[in-house]
Amino acid sequence: FVCTDMNSAKQIAFSQGVKCKSVTLDGEMFNPSGTLTGGSSNKQGSILQNIQLYQQKNKQYGDIQNEMRIIQQKLTQFNAKNEKKNKIKQQIDMITHELNILKERI
Repeated sequence: FVCTDMNSAKQIAFSQGVKCKSVTLDGEMFNPSGTLTGGSSNKQGSILQNIQLYQQKNKQYGDIQNEMRIIQQKLTQFNAKNEKKNKIKQQIDMITHELNILKERI
């Protein structure tokens, strides 16, 4: 059995009803005969933990990339609308100016 921690691995290896070899994610092996072997001496964690962390970070990266793509699309749409608004404002300013000139003539 592969266990997440030492306590679970001990219970599996030494419980009367189970008595099966077990190993933790860090590599510590528990044997019903009473031996404890292995273990991870480095501080980087086990390969399984590193793979799991990599998968989590890769998913986060994908989620953020997707969010960034959506924001970029919204920004492009906003810029197009803003440009249209500026053109309309120029037209309004021009017509307002023409109206003022015509008012002065009347």
